[in-house]
Amino acid sequence: MLVKLTTPSPDWPLLLQTPGGEGMWDGVLFTTDPSCDEADAWVVYEGLARKTTVVCPPSRTILVTGEPPMIKSYPEAFAAQFARVLTCHAMRHGGVISEQQALPWHYGREFDQSGNERFTESYDSLVRSDPFEDKRRLLSIICSTKRKRDGHRKRHEFVSSLEQASLPGLDIFGKGRAKEAAEALKITAQDLKRLGVIDDIVNEPLGGAHRQPDQAIASAGEMIGRILEAFAGVSPDVLRTQRREKFLAIGRSI
Repeated sequence: MLVKLTTPSPDWPLLLQTPGGEGMWDGVLFTTDPSCDEADAWVVYEGLARKTTVVCPPSRTILVTGEPPMIKSYPEAFAAQFARVLTCHAMRHGGVISEQQALPWHYGREFDQSGNERFTESYDSLVRSDPFEDKRRLLSIICSTKRKRDGHRKRHEFVSSLEQASLPGLDIFGKGRAKEAAEALKITAQDLKRLGVIDDIVNEPLGGAHRQPDQAIASAGEMIGRILEAFAGVSPDVLRTQRREKFLAIGRSI
């Protein structure tokens, strides 16, 4: 069975959510190829970027909405073209499936300093990973620090109240969450350098050192080499005195 999958963002790598990125799932082949004009079923996520025609049985057309009512509404005339609508919206449509939608993954989506986008995770990388890595406590909450909408703000306030309560057995994950905690505790790399706890900062490759280990090792090696050069000709006694004074100064400055 061939299913065409259409989104307003044709460059989004949806097939990374399938084994091998091949689009095959439980005997069904999904394709995001815009040139595909005939399929056994057609699934449209969110909407269409342009007028599109696909030859398929009308009973096998599905619209999947991606946003909650507080953010976006979907024209009933557009939804009426589909046999079924998977949505959390209240719609006057005979084929509504009122359930949580399956959404595109943002996990592993990263941007470099120039704003270029890349995806560092896939179905395969998640299958190979430890599902409990860094999740050792009783309860985990995933919530970003996004506060653009009223719903975002309420969610952020609720999770922040739990965070401030320091509940035992609670871990909170999400974009911006670790950064906010580090900034509040003054333990960012920049803070530690300013306070004199560390001497310098080695910039990680995009996606983290574990994804580009050779580049990370080379960067660390260059930094160590520069530091060792600065110690050339300095006696051990002087080095020990400088080290002692450095750490005593940290206690005074903090």
